[in-house]
Amino acid sequence: MICYPSSMSSRKQTDQTDAAKIDAVIEELRRSPEGLSAHDLADLLELNRAGQKALKETLNRLESTGLLRRYGQNYRLSGSGRVMTGVIRQRRRKMINFIPDDVEQRVRGRIRVEAEDLNGAFDGDRVLASVSTLQRERYG
Repeated sequence: MICYPSSMSSRKQTDQTDAAKIDAVIEELRRSPEGLSAHDLADLLELNRAGQKALKETLNRLESTGLLRRYGQNYRLSGSGRVMTGVIRQRRRKMINFIPDDVEQRVRGRIRVEAEDLNGAFDGDRVLASVSTLQRERYG
């Protein structure tokens, strides 16, 4: 699980900027199912040269997690159920759940997360999560 903090989290400002960038990239790619190049994304997000370099690093990181796929020069959302974005919710000390952002995935229910798999995420944090083989059998 990769944690990217929400604005509610008391993390550094750079982490909040990174989270906003990831959300913006995902939103732009949802609007363009045919995919967008790094250059197109930089134009849409109005990034300067330093921002473009950070964008490429972010795209590579999202590709390595399985959230994005690369088709030639274009990036697209992978569409696989293996990697999802969502929010961590902890109601009781031992009850930790991942709630997917996607409505279709949310219909299947919450996904139970073990405390050792949180990688520093707290209640309310937005995260990228991948479902393991054991959870995939239960989750669908």
